[in-house]
Amino acid sequence: MIVAGRLSAYPAAVLGLAASGNFIRIVIVGANDGRINDPIHETVRAHLAGRSEIVLFEPQHRLHPMLRETYAFHPACTISGAAIGPQGTLELHAIRPEFWSRARAPYAAGWPDYRAPTGVTSGQREHVVAWANQHIRGLRDAEKAVERLSVPCKPLPAALRDLGLSVAIDVLQVDAEGADDTVLYNAGLAETRPAVIHFEFGHLTADRGNRLLRFLDSLGYVVWPLGQDRLAVRASS
Repeated sequence: MIVAGRLSAYPAAVLGLAASGNFIRIVIVGANDGRINDPIHETVRAHLAGRSEIVLFEPQHRLHPMLRETYAFHPACTISGAAIGPQGTLELHAIRPEFWSRARAPYAAGWPDYRAPTGVTSGQREHVVAWANQHIRGLRDAEKAVERLSVPCKPLPAALRDLGLSVAIDVLQVDAEGADDTVLYNAGLAETRPAVIHFEFGHLTADRGNRLLRFLDSLGYVVWPLGQDRLAVRASS
């Protein structure tokens, strides 16, 4: 990602990790198609394809073909349909595919028809219904445009082990549409120990946001605002 002719803070931090020549491990939770509105994709493609391992968690299986196409260039990419959170089953709410072509979100001009509707998939049904009411043309009953998805859910260390991977990672990116704090509480940060974390913050209430910041601070992370997102860098060993 380029901002005003320079790298934004998050890609710059990731490239800083790779500057020593070390192979880095990147985990993305809520990958969607891996490309559109993804703050790290351009950096990985341009600079890290042969110097990184990337693990993409996306519980919407319909998006896996897009993810595979997006990361076809990468020699060490793993895709999982698991959700990250407490062990069990997670109920998500999503826009039904038959309504994707009728969606008209102003921020999604030029995007493929699947991208904006799949980008609002959430554990909060009211959030998805409200989006459908606002952005799907000719809709009389928004509830009919929303479906339930039940997906396996597990903490990040368990999900990585199930894939046969080490739990130690360098970069964690989270885009969980209002559940970013839940993902981070279940990311086993004391075990996975990412040096850099990028996550959405704007959907959290003030109480949830403040609790999450205190949690990250207790683990030795320094957090900077990046618009509606946050960048956390581990400052202590």
